[in-house]
Amino acid sequence: MTKRKQTDKESKQRLAVLEEGEKQHKEVRGRINLVRTMMQKFCIEQDHLIDAMILAACGHQHCLSFGLPGCNKSGAIDLFTHLIGADIRNQMRSELVKDPQAYSEEEIHKATYTFKVTLDAYTAPEALLGPISIAAYKADKGYLRVLTDTIAEAEFANIEETFNGNGATLQALVRCLNEREIDNGGLRIKIPLRSAFGATNNEPRPNMAAVYDRFLVRVDVPYLDPSNGQAFERLMSQPRLNLRVINRVASVSDIDHVMEESQKVEISTTMIRDLKDFRAGLVSELHINLSPRRWANIGHLLRVSAWLNDRAEVKGPDVWNVCRFTCWDRRADIPELMKVLDVYRVEDAADKEVSEYNMAVSIYNDAIVQDPTTDEGARKLMRASGTINQIAGKLVNERHVAELQRMTDVLDCKINEA
Repeated sequence: MTKRKQTDKESKQRLAVLEEGEKQHKEVRGRINLVRTMMQKFCIEQDHLIDAMILAACGHQHCLSFGLPGCNKSGAIDLFTHLIGADIRNQMRSELVKDPQAYSEEEIHKATYTFKVTLDAYTAPEALLGPISIAAYKADKGYLRVLTDTIAEAEFANIEETFNGNGATLQALVRCLNEREIDNGGLRIKIPLRSAFGATNNEPRPNMAAVYDRFLVRVDVPYLDPSNGQAFERLMSQPRLNLRVINRVASVSDIDHVMEESQKVEISTTMIRDLKDFRAGLVSELHINLSPRRWANIGHLLRVSAWLNDRAEVKGPDVWNVCRFTCWDRRADIPELMKVLDVYRVEDAADKEVSEYNMAVSIYNDAIVQDPTTDEGARKLMRASGTINQIAGKLVNERHVAELQRMTDVLDCKINEA
């Protein structure tokens, strides 16, 4: 075989591998989108919760949902883990009640598993990590735990009433969430946990900052909008959710595939510069200063968002999609954060400029009604003038720039007149 023919053959083989890879990527995206579609049927008016859960799972991060009782937080977690095939062992265990011979322990052990626990002030670490084995202790093997059906064997976890746990239990949870490790018999062992989904009705107390920080993805889950009659009609007419009759449409391997492949997505120098400006705005305007660990993990999720949307590099919509869930600690900060993020919802440069301009107009309208004779009013006027001036420096449309300059002049005059 000549050298040229050998080269052609190798090129065809590489092309075939690439085509097969793209086919697999497309199929995985299709199954993940099918998970979203299936959840939308039962999680009414909760698209943001669905997006948050998919993003967290595909990025192997943890997701915490806030909301009053009855918001379907737990139901959404159960449905999601079922649709991605992460509850097979759970189903096997329930079937063993009717037929103890239905499955062998080996079959059960190999099946994917979602660990579930509801925390309260009396929940001991053993509820997460398993009890100490009396037999092992009697055999002088030390303090070995019985890990069967604990978080140590789970691909996913559902942590109900997350902030109701005591200090010892939450500390045990932190190591599971952060290092994906547990201590057992003097050895530190890795656990297969991809993501934990927490649900809470309460704000975290100051002494719970460590466990709260491990939930990178946060989502506020309100009741149905009272003005949305169509959503209420859907709620009243839909059948009761029965996971036994709902087919699984994806797998844990699909989740792992997204995690692995998404790390090949690029973040351009231009996007990094935009993110740097966004971070500076968070600190100066909203007084939100995120840790380096959170920013690093946000970077991973930006790649996940881009990959799920079939983009080779991170774009503005990915910033909006990720940062709305990851760049706040207090729910009271969400409305202001969403105003800042609004400019990233569109990808086209012309549309982005219009969004920037509209955001500046909104800032101006909020500021112009302030009373400059008060300290608070004067601060808001000065802050608005500075922000609008920064936005004007990014725009290229001369009419937009001139109009924003006029706005800053008006605000400055109002400040000086006081």
